Order: sequence, then C-alpha cells, then structure tokens
Amino acid sequence: MTLKIASIVPSHTAGGIGPVCGYAAESLANNEPWEVSIVALHDPERTYKDPDTGLNVISLGLANNHCEKFLKWLDQHPQDVVITSDVNLIEPAFPYFPPSTAHIVQLHDSMKRYRQVAIRNHMFIDGVVTVANHLLVLLNPKLDKLQFKGLTRSVHNGASYPEPCVRESDPEKIRLLFVGRMDPIKGIFDLPPLLHQLDQLNVPAELRIVGGESEALKKKFEEAGVERNVIWSGKIPHQECFEAAANSEVLLMISRVEAFGMVTIEAMSMGCVPIAYDLPSGSREIIEDGKNGFVINPGKIPAFADLIENLHGNRRYLEQLGNSAAERARTQFNATDLGRELGKFIRDVLKNKAQHPSQRITAPPQFTEVKKTSGKYQVIPESFRSLIRKTLCDYPNLTNWIFRNL
Repeated sequence: MTLKIASIVPSHTAGGIGPVCGYAAESLANNEPWEVSIVALHDPERTYKDPDTGLNVISLGLANNHCEKFLKWLDQHPQDVVITSDVNLIEPAFPYFPPSTAHIVQLHDSMKRYRQVAIRNHMFIDGVVTVANHLLVLLNPKLDKLQFKGLTRSVHNGASYPEPCVRESDPEKIRLLFVGRMDPIKGIFDLPPLLHQLDQLNVPAELRIVGGESEALKKKFEEAGVERNVIWSGKIPHQECFEAAANSEVLLMISRVEAFGMVTIEAMSMGCVPIAYDLPSGSREIIEDGKNGFVINPGKIPAFADLIENLHGNRRYLEQLGNSAAERARTQFNATDLGRELGKFIRDVLKNKAQHPSQRITAPPQFTEVKKTSGKYQVIPESFRSLIRKTLCDYPNLTNWIFRNL
C-alpha cells in the first residue's frame, strides 16, 4: 500500500518555512514510493500535481474556522503521516487527528514558543524533527521529563542549487554580501562599524545588501563615512540571491539568532565564504572553521575586519575556501539528502507508533475561533520592540540566550 504523506505549512512562499518544506516534499516525492503533498493553509485555494516530481501542491485558502476546515480536509483526504510546521491556527485540532495518522511536528525556529508547541502536545504527537542539533539540546530534556513516547531527531535543511558557475574574482576589492531582513536581530548595525574598520585598514571593500532597505542603517553608513562602499539590492527573486552570492567573496552571517541558516548554505553553494558569529545556531553545524568558512567571536569588529583583511591579501586561500564551501553545501546540505533523512525518520516514527501510539481524542471537537498567536514579546508595541531589539543586539550572546530561552 502506498503511504500518503502531507507536509502542512502556513504558506508555500511567505517566510522561509514554505520553500524549505517544499524542497523536502519534492525530494520525498522524487525518491520515495509514496504519495506526497505539501499543503498551505492560507494561500488562495488551488490544487495541482507537479508533472516532474508527482508532488501534490495544495492550497486550502483558509480564512476562518481553521481547525474545523482542516479536520474536514483531513477526513476527506486521509493521510498516513502529517508533518506540521508553524501552523498555530490549527494547533487546537492536533488532539483530534485520526488515530491512524502519525503526526510529526517540525521545528524551524530557535525561539522557545515554537518548542512549546511540541511540549504542549506531547501526548498527541508521534515525532518531532528539528532543523539543527542545537534545537534538540533544548527540547529533549523537556520531553524526557514528560516521558514522551515518540521519536525526536535533527534533520538538517537542504536546498536545490543552480549549476555551479565560473567565479570572476576582482583582486582590486573584496566583495561582501549580507542577506536578510532589516532587523537588528540580523546584526545589521554591525555592518557600518565593520566597513569603517576596513576603511581604516585600507581594505577596499564593497558590501551588497539583499533583503530590504533601512533609513536608520543608511544613516549609520553615512555617519561612518562608508556609504560609498554599499550597494543596496533590496528584495530580489530567490534565483537572483544565488547570483549575488556568485558575485561575492564573503557572506556576513551576523545574526544573533539563527535556527539553521538557509542563506549560509545557498551562498556557500556558489563559492561564497561564510563568516558567522560563534553562537548556538546552525552556523556551528554548517561551517567547518578555517576549512570552508569561519565562526568568530560575536561583535568583535576589529578582529572581524582583520580576518577580512587577511582574506583579501591571500586570494589563493580565499579561492580554496570558496571551493570547499561549495563542495560542503552541495554534498552535505542538498535537497536529496534532506528528503532521504526525512524519509528515514518517517519510517522510524511509523515503526515506533505501532508500539507506542500517541493519544487522540475521539469525542466531537468543540473549537472557539483561534487568533494568530504571538509570544509575549510580540504584544509589546512595535516602537518599543524596535528599541529593545536595537539595545539588546549590541550584546549578541545575551540576545541569543534571551530569544532561545524566554
């Protein structure tokens, strides 16, 4: 009998979860003898089958009564396994999933409130899969105390990459790349002092910023006297992000909190060398320090600039690092491996479920309309949140601890 597997996401395109789960679903559909679907709760209603992979791409268009409507869909389209990713609007429906359906919660974020989903629902789920090992370190002790009978595992993210290209280096300058939203959590206010320090060292640096624009950040570049060294690309299509990486030597991964780091592996795949802060994050699991990138002491701008100066002065080493980075991303963090490891976990969960089935509630469900939930931090007015982020992010280690534990 062909297994039916459904990956449930908020949206196919919004945020990073939809595309990552799409990579995994495509790989499962390509390589497993299963009927695989990726289901977006909130995108406009649509259903089609990808002719190349056989993946069912479904959008339910849910705007209200999310729990009832999703359970109705699940009743009409029975699944052997459902994998849910950041779908808090249907969380009250978790206990009412059919007993025959194995439920796996997938965690993509470092913040505590995401882990709490698995902890709150430990009786009703059969497995938890995280995108990085450091998330399991925080989750497993909590589940062990609750005597969780399901399985947990870390399966690193992966991606489908464009064909490698011939990189054209510019020995006259070192080209830096930052990709991310314009948020202090992403470390954007480390960029002006870094460029200023490089300027003081007479290192000809060019910084391309992808992901948006920020008047506050522009002002900081102007105050540092380095605005001439910055190229603003704004928000660009995903494919163009690969092109930006192919035309850059160094990726600046300076986020205070990063569960995995899709930007990191995608840039590495194009030969762009990552420099990341040494914090509990996916960077520690992706980058082999000194071999295909660097993990450095957070916020130490002079040492950061010295490293970039050394790379600019040793182009042969920089090229070797880039080649090694591309090899690591393409061989260790690709969509095929992601699908294969996720497939193994699914099989193990089904085997374990036969011996240790999760609980389900069979009584007719009664739901009140669920509002999209936010953590305690999100209920603070945005103006104050912005000030908090700006202040906290001057202390990378503290910020990382707070967002992972509070």
